[in-house]
Amino acid sequence: MKARATKSFLPTFVPSTQEPGGQRLDRSQRSSRTLQAQATNMRDEDWIKTLEDARRVKFIYQELPEDGAFITAQIEGNEVVYSIVLTKARNPLSREEVENRFKSELSKK
Repeated sequence: MKARATKSFLPTFVPSTQEPGGQRLDRSQRSSRTLQAQATNMRDEDWIKTLEDARRVKFIYQELPEDGAFITAQIEGNEVVYSIVLTKARNPLSREEVENRFKSELSKK
């Protein structure tokens, strides 16, 4: 499955403590979101990786019901967010598996 580039109106590298649109989450809201993910046993994870050429990429992995997954990659300073919806993800995916899904797009400069 090939990743599609979509234009994002979100600020680059939205911290985990913010929702889209820039609204900050207080501790109780973050805890609630974490508890919801734990209650459904679905992972919700994000991390930043520095590539060999020194570019930083933020990855997001969210498990979806029925073995689905939503994954994204965004290069720091770039408005483009690459996103993929996997319907048969064989969850849980490792960070390496998520990163490998975007290898082709991230190799372009």
